[in-house]
Amino acid sequence: MTAVDAAGVHVPGGQQNDLVASFSRATLRALPPERGPVLVEAFGGFRAQGVGAGVAFELERHGVPVVVLPIAALAFGPGREEEPGEPLRARVLVTTDEGFAKLADRDTWQLIARQPHPAAADPLSRLGMYLATD
Repeated sequence: MTAVDAAGVHVPGGQQNDLVASFSRATLRALPPERGPVLVEAFGGFRAQGVGAGVAFELERHGVPVVVLPIAALAFGPGREEEPGEPLRARVLVTTDEGFAKLADRDTWQLIARQPHPAAADPLSRLGMYLATD
């Protein structure tokens, strides 16, 4: 079984699975029609990274090629590392509110989904999904 196959196996995860599904649907709706890989990035802790990985695998399940930053290539496997200068369809980012506030290029990102859970109002834990199409 590959990691992509494993993404289709139901694993109880409650809100985390719901968040991956919600962010994945938002990403698929927001992607521009061009072809090319989507760079998936995540930062802001293990939760953001887990949701980012889930979104990456969901995009692949829907036929969207995904690449990741070199630092994440070990987790995603060979062939998924972004090539320097490679034209991208889009970049997507999962991060916390606090993490997003620290970005130098905030103006290039569009919020496409936000964690709806009211208990996650803390900027250290509430996740958002952002898209940039340079």
